[in-house]
Amino acid sequence: MKLQSQNYISPILTEGTFVNVFIEDGKKEIIDNSLYYIEFLMYCVKDNVKVILDRCTLPFQGNNNDSEESPTTNRTAYAKEIATGEIVPLLAVLAANNMQLPATHVIEDIGYPNREDSLLYFDGGSIDDCNISLTNPLAQLFIKDAVVMKGEKIGVQFEFVE
Repeated sequence: MKLQSQNYISPILTEGTFVNVFIEDGKKEIIDNSLYYIEFLMYCVKDNVKVILDRCTLPFQGNNNDSEESPTTNRTAYAKEIATGEIVPLLAVLAANNMQLPATHVIEDIGYPNREDSLLYFDGGSIDDCNISLTNPLAQLFIKDAVVMKGEKIGVQFEFVE
C-alpha cells in the first residue's frame, strides 16, 4: 500500500513544503490473536536516502464472537440521508445499492473495524512481508480517515498510488 502527495505542505508551520512524500505500511504485529497493529511511515527521498518524516500505528482489537465486555476497536460506520438528515448504518445503505453509496447519502462516520474485520480490509502482505494492498474502497476511505500524521488526517493531502 502506498499513498503519495506530490507537494506536501506540513501542517506544522515550521516545517514547510516537501516534494514527493509517500506513506507506506510498515511493521505489522499480531498479539494474542486479539490485537493487531499496523505501522505507517511517512517519508521522502533526499540524496537517495529515505528520510522518515513521521510514523503512526493503528491498533485493531477484538473479534466478532467476543463477549460484550471484551475490549474492541469496533465502531459502526454511518451514512446520512441528505434530504432528511437521518443517520443510518452505512453497510445497510451499501447493501441495498449494489455496494455503491447513492447520491442521496453521504458518509457520516467511516467507523473502525475490530482485529478480525481489519484482516479482511487488507489484501496481500503478511507479518513478515509488508506491502499490503487495499482493494476495498471502504478500506481506502478508512485509512485516509483514521491515519493521522503530523496532526492531520492523511486523506487531506495524500492519494493512493500503484
